[in-house]
Amino acid sequence: MAATGDERGYVRTWQLPGLNPSGSSAATRFQHRAVACSWSRDGKLLATTGDDGQVKLITVPEHKVRRVLRAEGAVLRGLALDPEGAFVAAAASDGGLWLWEAADGTQAHRARGLAAKVDHTSSESRQPLAWHPDGGTVLAVAGGERAWGVAADRAGRRTGARVTFHDTAKHRARVPTLTDFYDFFAAALGPRGVAYISAAAGPQQPSMLVYRCFESWTPGSDWSVALPEGEEAAVVAAGSSVVAVATSRRLLRLYSHAGRQLAVLGLQGQPVAAATPDPGHLAEPGSSLAASRQHLLGLVWAAGPPVDGCGTQQLQYAVYDVSRAVQCCCGPLVLSPGASLAWLGFSREGLLAAMDSAGVLRLRSPEWGGAWVQHLDAPAARAATGSEAPLWPAWLEGGSLMAVVNSSKAPHPQVSPRPLITPVPLGLPGAPADAAPGGALEEEGMRLALAAAAVAAAADTAEGADDAEALAADLAAQRTEADKAGLRLFNAYLKAGRQGRALEAVGALHHTRSIEGALKLANHHHLPSLAERISAFLEQRLHWEDQQQQQQALLAQQQHSHEWAAAGDDMQTQQDQHDASQATAADAPAAPKAGSGGSSGGGRQPGAAMFGAAAGRAGTAAASAAGQKRKPAGIDAALGSKAGGGGNPFARKKAAK
Repeated sequence: MAATGDERGYVRTWQLPGLNPSGSSAATRFQHRAVACSWSRDGKLLATTGDDGQVKLITVPEHKVRRVLRAEGAVLRGLALDPEGAFVAAAASDGGLWLWEAADGTQAHRARGLAAKVDHTSSESRQPLAWHPDGGTVLAVAGGERAWGVAADRAGRRTGARVTFHDTAKHRARVPTLTDFYDFFAAALGPRGVAYISAAAGPQQPSMLVYRCFESWTPGSDWSVALPEGEEAAVVAAGSSVVAVATSRRLLRLYSHAGRQLAVLGLQGQPVAAATPDPGHLAEPGSSLAASRQHLLGLVWAAGPPVDGCGTQQLQYAVYDVSRAVQCCCGPLVLSPGASLAWLGFSREGLLAAMDSAGVLRLRSPEWGGAWVQHLDAPAARAATGSEAPLWPAWLEGGSLMAVVNSSKAPHPQVSPRPLITPVPLGLPGAPADAAPGGALEEEGMRLALAAAAVAAAADTAEGADDAEALAADLAAQRTEADKAGLRLFNAYLKAGRQGRALEAVGALHHTRSIEGALKLANHHHLPSLAERISAFLEQRLHWEDQQQQQQALLAQQQHSHEWAAAGDDMQTQQDQHDASQATAADAPAAPKAGSGGSSGGGRQPGAAMFGAAAGRAGTAAASAAGQKRKPAGIDAALGSKAGGGGNPFARKKAAK
C-alpha cells in the first residue's frame, strides 16, 4: 500500500504494484494541504497530518478515522507511527516534539526545541522522524547540529501508572494504564479523573500536568499542560469541578474537568499540600450538604522556616469554594511540637482535616474562631489497631478514619498485594471531671456538636432558597442525632447522682421534644426538684419559639406590603402616562381639581398611599420584633429558682404548649 497527500488536503491510498486506487474516494481530507503520512508495520493503520495541526489515524482499507490527535497552536512538519502501532510522534516547525498513545489519544510526551526549526510558510519544509525498528523505545529526529539525535530513550525504565478502585461497584470501567514518559512524582485521584505532575528534566522537558478522565462522552477528553520554563509543579489535587496545581512560582493554577483555565491565584509561600473532598465520602451522596461541599479546595503553604529548637513547620492554610470563587477561611495550621504535615483531607461534613507526623489528626471547627480540634492521636491509634505501625490515612467517614496500617519500613504502604483499609474510631482527648461516668458520652456530644456546626455553616452560606431549605432539614437531622447523644448523657448523669450536670445537659438540647424526654426521665427517677427546673426551661423555650414565629409572620407581612406598595407605584405611573397623553391631545387642557384622582396628594393615588402606610407600619412592627429577638434565657434562669406555680410539671406542660 502507498499513501499520498496533495495541496488541497486530500489523502488517498493506493494498491501496489500498479498504483490502483484503494477505495472509491479519498481516505480523508484536511482543511489545508496534507503534509506527511506514516504506515504501521501491518499496513492496517495510517497516520497522516496537515497544516491545521491535526493528526488522523485511519484504518485501511475501510478509510475510517479511528482517532484525531491535536497539537494545539503547532504547525506540524514531520510524522512517524511506531512500528507496533502504539505511539504517534510529530515534529512542529518551532522545533517542538509531540508524542501520543495511539490506543486512546493520550498525550504521552512533549518537548521544546528538540528538533530543528523550519519555515512553517514553506510547503517544502519537512522534519524527518524515525522509530527504532524494535518498537516504541527510541525515536530519532533531525535537528540542529546533531544530524540524528535520540529524542526519547525510555527502554528499560519506562513505567506505567495504573488506577484501581476500592469500590468496583461505582467504577465498573477499567481505566487504561498510562505510560509514564515524564517520571511522575505525584498524583491526585478525583471522582472524575486522575491528575499527574512531573518535574522538569532540563530546558527541553518542562514540568507537566497530565489529566486522564475515567469516563467521557467525547473523545479527546484527556489533556495536559506544559508549565512555563522555570516553573515547577509542587502539589496537585483533583475534585468534582476543579483540577488544581500549585507551583514553585507561588501560583495556584485552576483548571476545569475538561481542561479550561479557571483562575491563576498568587500564594504567600511555597505550596506544601492540596486536597479536595470526595463526594462519595461527603454526608449522604447526592444530599444538599454534599452538593454544597464538593467544590471545596484546601491548600497549605509554608509561612516561614521551621521553629528553632523543635523544628515544627510553620504552615498556613486556606479553603476555597471554587463554585462561588471565594476564599472560605484561612489561618495558621496547628501541628504537634517538632512535627510536619503528613496528610490533608476533608471530613464527612466538609471540614478541613490535617494529620501530622506525630500521628495527631485535627479538624478545623467553624466555631471558636476556626480553632483546630484534635480527634485522634498515636496512642489511641495504637490501641484501636493493636499495632505500633504508623497510619496511612485514606479518607474520613463518619466517626472513623479509614487508613492503611503501614507495617512496611517504607514511608508509604505496599502497592501489591492491595493494602487493606482499616477503620480507626475517632474521639476527642477528653478528661472528665471527678472521673464520673459519661466521659465517652461527653466526647461523643462534642463531636456531634462539631458536625452540627459544620452543617449550620453550610446553611448560612446557601445561596438558593431550595438549598437553604434542604440544608435546614439536614441541620435538623444532625441536631436530632446530637440530642439523642445528649439524652444518653443526661441519663448517665442521673444514674451517677450529678443533677447539676444533668440540668446543664438539658440546656444543650435543640428540640422541644428532646427537652420533654429529659423531663420524663427526671420524673422516672423521682427527682421533683430537677423536673421543676426542666419544666421552667421548657416554658421559656416554648415562649421563645412563639416569639420567633411571630417575628417571621411580621417579616412576611412586611414583604407582602412592600410588594403591594410597588404594585401601587406601577399603577400610579401608568395613570400619569395616561393623563399626559390626554393632555397632549387636547388643545387647552383644564387644570385638575384638587382632590381628583391622578396627580393630587403629591402624585400618589390613595391606594398607593395606603400601601405605603401599611408598609411603614409593618416595617416598624418588624423592627420592634427584631429588637426583641434573642435566645431563651436558657438553663441559667432555671438554676436560679424553681418554676413558679408549683404542682406537677406535667400538669403545666399542656398549658405551656
